[in-house]
Amino acid sequence: MTVHAPAPGDTRLAAYVTGTATPAELLAELRRTLPAHLVPAGVTVLEAMPLTPNGKVDHRALPVPAAEAAPEAAGGGVAEQVAEVWRTVLGVPEVLPADDFLSLGGHSLAALRVVHLLRRKLNVELQLRHLLDAADLAAFTEAVQRAAAAGPAAARPALTARRPAVR
Repeated sequence: MTVHAPAPGDTRLAAYVTGTATPAELLAELRRTLPAHLVPAGVTVLEAMPLTPNGKVDHRALPVPAAEAAPEAAGGGVAEQVAEVWRTVLGVPEVLPADDFLSLGGHSLAALRVVHLLRRKLNVELQLRHLLDAADLAAFTEAVQRAAAAGPAAARPALTARRPAVR
């Protein structure tokens, strides 16, 4: 594992492995066993680890983590606009309907930015919990479409405090 910075101020964990396991299998197992903040944004399979003359991993020789190939992109109207905001905020070239926000390197500040941008772009009443409760891009897009059907956004912040009921 190493830290990769695709853009200034944007750091992500990247894993490099050798062997026969696929990146999807490895990520599934890591998600099952590790806290979300320790799961890498991606896994790159190598034929062999690059080594220094002393036999240690040569971090400078590791390739830049590549985005996985996208067999089908999210498309159509609101779905494409939501995917575009995810691509912009997360700095990834492609987003699939089954992609998870946190798995793509999303975090709380990025989530707030996504909600803010979509509220402005689509004029929808959207809250942070809509993104955090969604399992993937498709589920979040459905939440955005429901919010759009409910009417235009009111002037409220994306994040609101929940107050306990007074008894």
